[in-house]
Amino acid sequence: MQEKRYWQTLGEVNNSNPVETKEFSDELPVLNSIAEGITNESTGRRDFLKQLGFGLGAATLAASCEMPVRKSIPYVFKPEEITPGVANYYASAYTLGGEYISVLIKTREGRPIKIEGNPNSKISQGGTTALAQASVVSLYDNASRFKSPMKGGKEMSFAAIDAEIGAKLGTGKVVVLTSSINSPSSLAAINEFKTKYNASHVTHDAVSYSGILDAAETYLGTRSFPDFRFGEADVIVSIGADFAATWGNPVEHASDYAKRRKVSVQNSNMSRHIHFEAIPTATSSTSDKKYALSPSEEAMAVYELYNAVNAGEACKIAGVAETAKELLACKNRGMKSLVVCGVNDANVQGLVFAINNILGNFGTTIKGATNYKKEQ
Repeated sequence: MQEKRYWQTLGEVNNSNPVETKEFSDELPVLNSIAEGITNESTGRRDFLKQLGFGLGAATLAASCEMPVRKSIPYVFKPEEITPGVANYYASAYTLGGEYISVLIKTREGRPIKIEGNPNSKISQGGTTALAQASVVSLYDNASRFKSPMKGGKEMSFAAIDAEIGAKLGTGKVVVLTSSINSPSSLAAINEFKTKYNASHVTHDAVSYSGILDAAETYLGTRSFPDFRFGEADVIVSIGADFAATWGNPVEHASDYAKRRKVSVQNSNMSRHIHFEAIPTATSSTSDKKYALSPSEEAMAVYELYNAVNAGEACKIAGVAETAKELLACKNRGMKSLVVCGVNDANVQGLVFAINNILGNFGTTIKGATNYKKEQ
């Protein structure tokens, strides 16, 4: 590191009366320690790192970098439920379409920071999904969150939007558009609104289960997702349904499914899982037998499986005939089975219900649906 020199007299310029002048009047101990061990020879790695470290430190000090001022304001009246540094947990629920998960939300100073499954839940039994875990991030995503009502891409105040909506209610057709709602209190409020303003309620989800819901309304008398019991089935057949990861209520399905897939002294009767699918899924990776299909063949596989189970007809799709024989053998031995399908078509789901009815699965592996109605 070179030291700068400055001329103070003309004699110093002409070298007649040189006066040594240093940039700093006193020696800097930091510079002395840095200079130790540095030779005139080629710079080594350690010498380079010494100079680099000092240069960065000096540049930081010279730039007078300051941390932003953060004021800490204590509570005047501290809430009883909040102790700084001690987390609180609140029980809540995560819903997405037809999926339901009972969760515990970890908070610090009133801010949610982590989501975990509620181990006391009889449905989710402490499990969660990646979407549920990531949902806490949406609370802090200011770029994506609406801070006020929007109309035509522009923000409006709540008072203005309430006045505009209130003026139009009752003057024409009113439609309430929501995603699927599992909350009884929310549905009660919507029904009250519908009655008062003669409105319609339309639900729309990014992932639709309208096929199985329509089929359930037609054949089971109730428009709801069936209560499948994978843990009570001796033979499980899935056609395009990733039930343990993305289809239906996967947390509940996966927990129930695992009960019969873990062999132990108490549970020596492991269930058998046969899977038909077009795209590899997490659920099929644990199956005992897997058959590959194209997406267009999934509905045909259900049709052939119905014909094979009902009338013993021949099948063209690989694995369907063998699966039908296994399902019928399971029934004849007094065992239980379950057939599910991920095709979002009411006609296909109707055939699935018919297959389960032939195999005697209603009331056993499909709970809450014993009044199966045959197709007219």
